[in-house]
Amino acid sequence: FDGTAEIRVVGRDIAGNSGDVLRSGGFFNIGLNPPPRPIIIKPLDEEVVYESFISIEGKIRKDTKAVLFLGNERVKEVAPDSEGSFTMPNVELSKTRDNGLNIFQIRSEDKGGNLSEAALLRITYNVLPGLQIISPKAGDVLQGRALIEFSATDENAGQLVFTIEVSRDQGQTWDLFTRDLTEPSYLWDTRTFSEGTYLL
Repeated sequence: FDGTAEIRVVGRDIAGNSGDVLRSGGFFNIGLNPPPRPIIIKPLDEEVVYESFISIEGKIRKDTKAVLFLGNERVKEVAPDSEGSFTMPNVELSKTRDNGLNIFQIRSEDKGGNLSEAALLRITYNVLPGLQIISPKAGDVLQGRALIEFSATDENAGQLVFTIEVSRDQGQTWDLFTRDLTEPSYLWDTRTFSEGTYLL
């Protein structure tokens, strides 16, 4: 047995009178083995999210609590409901650590302080890159070889690769212009295109 138990003691005196009313105590914990590992219901391991906070839901043994670790730091702990289900709301994610990869450990802890094996939860917080076209500017008339230049930022501090598409019908359809650029610029030979208005 491992968990919370109730002890019942019956006393009998030499006259044969008995009683089982406890003046103190009544419950004790048996903690020979650590509790079982939590079962994480959501989010899924290795899930990619686009919000800075998540809620973690799972199941643990009813007489334990769920403890969230980030590295060796205890971040949160919650008790389960009567069915052993728990929810950890508002778990904050980092967008810069390991390019947005957040690795959590969820353990169950019994009343004796014994910790279970960890259930690992790897969540990537992906922030969409920001992009601004520097040149050409709206309304520019381009001739010959024209420089397409832009600036880009990524809050996940990841390596960005760029694709340029062009539209001849005000953005209703797009054609691939070039892809797999690692630098935020491209020299466009406009002489290979017919005259007209283009969107980049």
